[in-house]
Amino acid sequence: MFREQHVLVQFWCPHEFGKHQILTTIGQPFGVGVHDAGLSLYRRDSEGRSFVVDKDHEEEDHSPAARVFRRGLPEWTPDVTNYMPKHFPQQECAIRCNLHGYLALPVFDSNTPLCVGVLELLTSLKYTSYAYEVQQLNNALEVSIFPPTFNDTIRLIY
Repeated sequence: MFREQHVLVQFWCPHEFGKHQILTTIGQPFGVGVHDAGLSLYRRDSEGRSFVVDKDHEEEDHSPAARVFRRGLPEWTPDVTNYMPKHFPQQECAIRCNLHGYLALPVFDSNTPLCVGVLELLTSLKYTSYAYEVQQLNNALEVSIFPPTFNDTIRLIY
């Protein structure tokens, strides 16, 4: 599906937690190109994290997924080491897992202007363009990695 096999794709979804809205990957769809200890470790690390995305916590935009969700704009880099560690909390884990390339795409409800989550892709290669990967993700959504009712109401922004 992608140009290389050492890839992780996961969905970050907002949930209400008390009086806060948090972004998490727990219980959300994900996929890997190959079964690999590094990809599994990064996935487990992601499941152990959540990010507050309330309107009144904008100063806490420390993760790319939270920034993409809040701003509704994609974010990418050919190498996660381009980030300052405080702007990518999972940077150390990504490097340990040999993950360098990073892409995060906001997912919108097509009936409203609301962002419903973030699709995140990490890869061991340092791509300067993610056009092919975005097309492949779009194709996968059309084939349905999500429930049918979800596919009818989402759109990617890229």
